[in-house]
Amino acid sequence: QKQIALFSMKSTDFNLHIRPRSKARPRSFMGQARPYMDKAYMQWKKDLWSMASEYWTQKPLDFCQKFEVVFHTAARGDIDNLLGGLFDALTSTKDEERLFIDDNVKVIGEVHCYWKHEPKIDKAHVWFRVYY
Repeated sequence: QKQIALFSMKSTDFNLHIRPRSKARPRSFMGQARPYMDKAYMQWKKDLWSMASEYWTQKPLDFCQKFEVVFHTAARGDIDNLLGGLFDALTSTKDEERLFIDDNVKVIGEVHCYWKHEPKIDKAHVWFRVYY
């Protein structure tokens, strides 16, 4: 019955030709007011959202029944950190231009996450589907 319910929901597929990236950890240094965040990671988030926004022009979702993702990349990093990086990019802007209002469990009900080995950087990409 759950399968039938998913088929009656709306869904959107995203196929982003960008190398998946693990969530960056903010670094604090003595005397700093705010933690330092890697500039390359910040740019990656902007680039990913720029691609995703070609698929998503609606208001941010306040609830998603199911989120499926496949990371096509080399064997590096932890899958939870790859997922964290993706969710950072999909929720990080403060305005209306984002996929989710937040990435907490009240917003994203179910996550299915997979990794497929793709050693060539130019073929690395992220595919995901959102059921809402």
